[in-house]
Amino acid sequence: MVLRLLLMLATLLPLARAESLIVFADESWPPLVQPSPNGMLGVIPAVMAAASKLSGDQYQLQYFPWRRAYEAALQGQGGIVGLSFNAERGDVFDYSAPFYDDNVEILSLKRHALVYRDLDDLRGKTIGGIIGASYGDRVDAAIAAGLFTVERDTSLRGRLRKLLAGRLDAAFVHGGLAAIEQVFASEPALTAHRQAFAVSPVPLLKDPLHLAFAKSMKQGAALQRFNLAIRQMTASGQLRAIIENEARRQAQSHRPSQN
Repeated sequence: MVLRLLLMLATLLPLARAESLIVFADESWPPLVQPSPNGMLGVIPAVMAAASKLSGDQYQLQYFPWRRAYEAALQGQGGIVGLSFNAERGDVFDYSAPFYDDNVEILSLKRHALVYRDLDDLRGKTIGGIIGASYGDRVDAAIAAGLFTVERDTSLRGRLRKLLAGRLDAAFVHGGLAAIEQVFASEPALTAHRQAFAVSPVPLLKDPLHLAFAKSMKQGAALQRFNLAIRQMTASGQLRAIIENEARRQAQSHRPSQN
């Protein structure tokens, strides 16, 4: 009954006031965004394309390094997809319902493996993280209080090279295990040392991701259309299928050749 109602509502969505919307996204964030010779692949392009067909809105995705994407969205130049929530951002952005849970993993060297259970396990550590990223109110508060230090950067490859050189105690990695395997597969200097790294059994957090617009843009109606599209995709199994298909595709792309 619920699915039937959603399907009926979905037929009315294109009749609503559809818009062409600029939406910023990170330019490289496996499995969410992955550059390829045929354009951008990943969960975010696939989800936004599917949601567009249901909402009637055209999402013009523009890909930049995360900090630039975030600053452009903050200034109201467009929306942003893949944004996590914290109290500070909640004051300036209107959010959609979440469409994906992003595991933020903790990577360290096996010889000094960091086994994370609670924030106190990070006390006194220096950890690599991405510029402009939030790790949720609790973790952000611990960083602000000086429990541990986060050295910010724009490149996961560079972060892992610093970790390998002993300049970091650990690294935060958005995108879960898929992002870790992708960077090892694409960076020969790291591939040779793959077995030197260890992933903590417990991730730092599961981070729900959203589409968001600065409140100044007054895009509440567009977010409602997106939310209804996501609810329909969830009820029909389409959203889960997209996520699973992307995980399978990227796993296959990392599989060594048998030739």
